[in-house]
Amino acid sequence: MIYHVLLYEYPAGKLLLDIVFKKMIKEDDLFTAFVSALKIFGTSLLQKAVKNIKRIKFDNLHLDIFPLKKIGVDVIIIYDPKHQRVVSSIIDKITDIIFEYKSLFLNWDGITTSEFRILEEPIKHVIRQTIFSKTIAGAI
Repeated sequence: MIYHVLLYEYPAGKLLLDIVFKKMIKEDDLFTAFVSALKIFGTSLLQKAVKNIKRIKFDNLHLDIFPLKKIGVDVIIIYDPKHQRVVSSIIDKITDIIFEYKSLFLNWDGITTSEFRILEEPIKHVIRQTIFSKTIAGAI
């Protein structure tokens, strides 16, 4: 199961969009600031060994982080580990949707985030469609 898809400004950690399928995060803004700080801390502390944090694993939860450097945004997908194949198959589609709206990110005023809601339905559609297709094919 996919629980959340989050878009946040990097390195500030400002939450732009949280698409919730099942709520797992109590404070979205605090969470994205934490992930951003963890990335900054990890890359500055371990400069030679670490270029980017890509995954944070808990026993029953994975957080995959996909940086979109051209627009200064990271995508975080929080999901059940048994759905890693689904995440792998949807990230390119989600990235394509985000880049269709790249002017939104490049022209963002840094304050209001309501304009990013336009991305919610296309991203939800791609996720639902992929999960449905994989379920029909017996891959899930």
